[in-house]
Amino acid sequence: SAFTQNMDSPDAYTKKWEEIDKLLQEDNLPKSALEKINEVWAYAIKQQDEPQQVKALIYWSDATSKVSESTKDTLLPVWLEKVESASGAQKAVLQSILAEMIWNYLENKCSSVHDRTNTSGFEKQNMATWSEKDFESEVTKLYLTSVEDLSVLNIPIGKYSSIILPGNNSSPLWPSLSDVLISRAIDHFTNTRAQLNKPVKPFRL
Repeated sequence: SAFTQNMDSPDAYTKKWEEIDKLLQEDNLPKSALEKINEVWAYAIKQQDEPQQVKALIYWSDATSKVSESTKDTLLPVWLEKVESASGAQKAVLQSILAEMIWNYLENKCSSVHDRTNTSGFEKQNMATWSEKDFESEVTKLYLTSVEDLSVLNIPIGKYSSIILPGNNSSPLWPSLSDVLISRAIDHFTNTRAQLNKPVKPFRL
């Protein structure tokens, strides 16, 4: 493809993501964006570029959710599959981001979820079956597991610069991936629910 032919350029990923951002944010063409996202994703897998794989999954989720309301239901099974198949630092990053996504879902559906009784028919891949306790338990487990093995997280945060938001969460404050993931977990456990309706930085969501 044209993408793989142009990958000698150090800005190849940047240019591709700019095209995808335009399709999503300016042109409102999520289906077209998905085609390009899948292209980048496939190449990142081929190149074993884990940060770009994570970024592609985040963008894929965003684009998929914009295609239609019903497509949002396909997100969780894919994320669970990717977390299960990943290892090391990539697995930890995915666990941390998934924890945030699930918590934000709970925040957005708080009133309807609050009315649910504890589910005996809990289905992990279907959040419509989850009680409030199920959400809290799953999120807690994901955040704690993401920082369980710090030995694999001693990676300069610059490696994950493609999915780190600039600003206050810059590398002088958190020089390694372990610092970022620990900070995200602490943010979750120390903030009140009312303060958790915004994405936990620094990952791009």
